[in-house]
Amino acid sequence: MIDEILASFDGAFAENTLRAYRSDFTHYEKWCASHGWPPIPATAERLAKYIEEMSTKYKSATIRRRFNSLSSLFYLTKNQIQLETLKSH
Repeated sequence: MIDEILASFDGAFAENTLRAYRSDFTHYEKWCASHGWPPIPATAERLAKYIEEMSTKYKSATIRRRFNSLSSLFYLTKNQIQLETLKSH
């Protein structure tokens, strides 16, 4: 799934950015699979749960980077999430 998404960006981002997007989305995709959920469409509730579970294992910088990567991917692919809802939690 992520390869098709990133292919649509065709040269719009640096290779390091694409590598981070791929890694962060793959992590989220595996997490969704472990709960029996599809990664897309993303919901505010699902992302809040993802962040909550990551908070027990990862530093805040990692969580922020993953969230920002996912937000960018969802926005750029028109699979937008309700970011304001998440930011208010």
